Amino acid sequence: MARKQAEADAQLLANRIALLQQEEAKAWKKIQQTKERAGQIMQTRERHEAKVQNQHQYSFQASEVTRKAQETRFVQKQREKARRQKAQAEVIKAKQQEVSSIKQCRRANEIEKQRQKQAQQETNNFNVQVVQQHHRKMQMDKERRRQEQSLKNQSDYKRKVDSEESRTKTKEREVQNMEKEEMELIQRLQNAQMLQKEAYEQLESALTQPGERV
Repeated sequence: MARKQAEADAQLLANRIALLQQEEAKAWKKIQQTKERAGQIMQTRERHEAKVQNQHQYSFQASEVTRKAQETRFVQKQREKARRQKAQAEVIKAKQQEVSSIKQCRRANEIEKQRQKQAQQETNNFNVQVVQQHHRKMQMDKERRRQEQSLKNQSDYKRKVDSEESRTKTKEREVQNMEKEEMELIQRLQNAQMLQKEAYEQLESALTQPGERV
């Protein structure tokens, strides 16, 4: 249970780290785009201010419409892909369970048939005395096997517990490292957001200078 909890924590951290990495990449991309935009505005104002401003406004609106449409299509495709994958996985899992159930049923039937056949042969081939001797021997063997199996079960259980404890400790260390990585990513994202804010302020300053209208 401890290992499973650690694995679950690790998966949650991995998801959060992936989201933070995506957000950081988006922030840096927006910073670069914002800086490039500010430079374009300053250059176009020196040449054909009124005409370029109108063209830029139209281009920006069209770009936004195109970008939003592309984002919508991308999200729809991802959702559809995830739905298909989930449906396929469920079908495969159901088939595997069905095949496994059939195999287990056949195996159980075959074992039962063999057992009945053996019991009938023993009854037909041995007299009462031989059957009693055989029965005593079976009881002794059964007890011996029970003791051997008990010892084996104890050994297997101890080995399994040791293995689970080792895996749990390993996973817990992994979770600690991922938590540290998550904090570092959060700090980097905050720094990137501050740079993004500064870039937006530069852009706003460029757009609001006298004689310009966006």
